[in-house]
Amino acid sequence: MSRIGIIESVVNNTVNLVGYGEYLGNEIERDEEFDIDIEIPVVMLDNGNKIKLNQYYWAEEESIKAELETYELKGYSIKTI
Repeated sequence: MSRIGIIESVVNNTVNLVGYGEYLGNEIERDEEFDIDIEIPVVMLDNGNKIKLNQYYWAEEESIKAELETYELKGYSIKTI
């Protein structure tokens, strides 16, 4: 398992940060519309919540921290959601 960071969005000079956690692997879900199985990445956040990552931007923790630092240098605010 590896540590990752998750960003929901960047809107109006605000980065919406979901948080950090441990990547657990992928779960298989059935897409009924296309009649196929798809793999959805899953993470256990540091706050204990387990979430699926199909709606978020995510990368290794250090990479996300570096991106956040770059955003802050450009004047963006970081909001943990």
